[in-house]
Amino acid sequence: MAGADALIRLLRIRTYFRNYCSADEHLRRGEQVMKRKALVVGIDYYANIESLYGCARDASSVGQMLERDMDGSPNFDVQPIIAVDGTSSVRRGKLRNAVIQLFSGQNDVALFYFSGHGHVDETGGYLITSECEATLDGGLSLAEILTIADNSS
Repeated sequence: MAGADALIRLLRIRTYFRNYCSADEHLRRGEQVMKRKALVVGIDYYANIESLYGCARDASSVGQMLERDMDGSPNFDVQPIIAVDGTSSVRRGKLRNAVIQLFSGQNDVALFYFSGHGHVDETGGYLITSECEATLDGGLSLAEILTIADNSS
């Protein structure tokens, strides 16, 4: 159900951005095109805790939806990170580097979507990556993601 809630939120965001002109329309008007980047993460595979089913599929669907506008013109530059088995696992360092890359440079919009295990404790919330031993093993903290975003230009 959490994945469905996230998709509904994303659809609301998508509807909001649909009100903006497409990239082709901006170009026809001689205007600068907005730079939109998205990092879309779906982790089904977990080496040491229960794997999930559907997160990778959800993330792929969200990424495809973001890439093109309703009229087929380019929308977001999407970087997908998908883990379906051990060969495609997503480690904390890889996810952290991708988040840093998402918020680097001059962007009009930077969107981060995650579908997978999460954990909240007294120190904060965490996105659990493929190598974690248990939900108490950390992952990438939401506080760190917010710090990276806040320090972006």
